[in-house]
Amino acid sequence: MSTKPVTGAFGSSTASAAFTALPGYFNISISGTWVGVTTLQRSFNQGTTWLAVTSYTNTAANAEALIHEPESGVQYRFSCAYTSGSCVYRISQ
Repeated sequence: MSTKPVTGAFGSSTASAAFTALPGYFNISISGTWVGVTTLQRSFNQGTTWLAVTSYTNTAANAEALIHEPESGVQYRFSCAYTSGSCVYRISQ
């Protein structure tokens, strides 16, 4: 569990480290030239179960958003179904 920014780049089908949101708004960002689907997921049970929040495809490769989380301790991560290229991601508050 980390409230520190989670950053990286997908070069295979995998998931990022988990980000623990504090109540309020936090940032998400994905960019790069890639083929695949990247999904923002959240967990209410310390990462046992991950639920899809929203997905991004290579046709919308660059995206930024503010996400509002009213609860403390909810975890977020990106999961990537990767085909090719590089998808750069960041989750921060």
